[in-house]
Amino acid sequence: MFIIPLEKSIDWRRPPLATLLLIVANVFIYFSLQAGDEAAFQKALDYYVESQLPETELTEFARRRALSLGSPTAEELEEQLQSRRRRVAVESLLMEMEGDAEFMHRLHTGEIIAADQPQHAAWAVARGRFEELKREAVLFGYGFVPADHRPITFLSHMFLHGGVGHLVGNMVFLFLVGFSLEMALGTLVYLSLYVLTGLGAVMLFWMAYPDSTGPLVGASGAISGLMGVYAAVFAMRRIRFFYSIFIYFDYVRAPALIMFPLWLVNEVYQLLWAGVSQVAYVAHIGGLLMGGAAGLAVRRAPGMVDEAYLDESSQAELRTQRYEEGLRLLNTLEVERAQLVFRELHATFPQDLEILQQLYKAEKFTPQRNEYHRVSRRLLEDVLTQRAHLKTANALLDDYLKVTKGKIRITPDGLNRIAARFAKGGYAAGAEKLLLALLKQKPLPAGIEGTLYALALAFERDGQKQKSQHYLGLIIRQFPGTDLASDAQKRLIQSTG
Repeated sequence: MFIIPLEKSIDWRRPPLATLLLIVANVFIYFSLQAGDEAAFQKALDYYVESQLPETELTEFARRRALSLGSPTAEELEEQLQSRRRRVAVESLLMEMEGDAEFMHRLHTGEIIAADQPQHAAWAVARGRFEELKREAVLFGYGFVPADHRPITFLSHMFLHGGVGHLVGNMVFLFLVGFSLEMALGTLVYLSLYVLTGLGAVMLFWMAYPDSTGPLVGASGAISGLMGVYAAVFAMRRIRFFYSIFIYFDYVRAPALIMFPLWLVNEVYQLLWAGVSQVAYVAHIGGLLMGGAAGLAVRRAPGMVDEAYLDESSQAELRTQRYEEGLRLLNTLEVERAQLVFRELHATFPQDLEILQQLYKAEKFTPQRNEYHRVSRRLLEDVLTQRAHLKTANALLDDYLKVTKGKIRITPDGLNRIAARFAKGGYAAGAEKLLLALLKQKPLPAGIEGTLYALALAFERDGQKQKSQHYLGLIIRQFPGTDLASDAQKRLIQSTG
């Protein structure tokens, strides 16, 4: 099971630079610095297979395992080591042995092969060489090994990954959780929490497996920490989450804080009942707990959280609820109430074209009111700001003229702006309808000559030469002595010549 917030969309005018930088750093390290890891692993494995380490270590491991499992695997292993199946036997059992933290601790402390045993000296040299070859791989050299760690590995392990799938999965989660937190907290606080929760993850892992000789790698501990921070920072704000349980998946809207115990229970369940796994669930739990605590501290500190950014979620929820209510009222023909809902929404979200379109539909029930004409003008102007919506604007204009039966109540200046956008967008027919209405008014609105010129050019592009010439002539007659009349005269001569 996994649950991930999908509430926010990115404003690329303010890109989440720290989150993107973390992703780039992880990807760069994996495909450049870790590029030689596979060859280093193979070199170390080749050495191990060809050395006498399997005879001393693996046979002892198999013997002790057989005592607990009740199966005589040690003798079988000794036979396999002498056969052509030596490499297969070594590879399968070596991974199992190195995953046994207790056995590896006893091996390194001399409890398995004691110093007074004849083979100890040769074993110590061979084991040392094997460890040296393993550390040539960045994964082992800079991953966090609880039994034999260096200070730098507390941090460096967060930027290493065990495979492409491991990397991609972590980076997707980092992006989805990280960019919202970065916008809410700011770059410095966000990066500080990323490192802090990553340290919390590795510390709990160290406490749980102090004798482990396997390296802990991956950003998932820090990412789990960010999820804890997310729950604490967004608190009771209702967030849209995507969740998956086995093959079932869906979306749910719930307070962010409720997700914290669900995330925690899921990690504990995986730890206790998921069986043998390469996933460090203990590190996830450590990061999550540290993130929750750090998030609460940040949430209570004045000025640390951008409340306006957080409130966008509440605004989005309000928009969704009221919009659905308005649609329901329209469908049941409760027009007055629908108009009030969409007017309120438009006042709150003035740039939302979808809301404005629904407001137009609601106001169209009462075309005798000035509000319908005001909304029509605003919608036409908004739609015409995007060239891709010109067809929609043309259909809207036809609808408006049909509803009003040509009795336009949009101001002359407003009509002129709309006509100009139609003409410049290539919809000469729509522009002409409005200009014919404008030309009947006295005085003419300022700038109408520019709209007429744009209309003439639009007709010219459409191959309608006569109409183009007509409007060029109109400019010459109506606005003599102007620069635009001079341009129209030149274009008319070219057109008729």
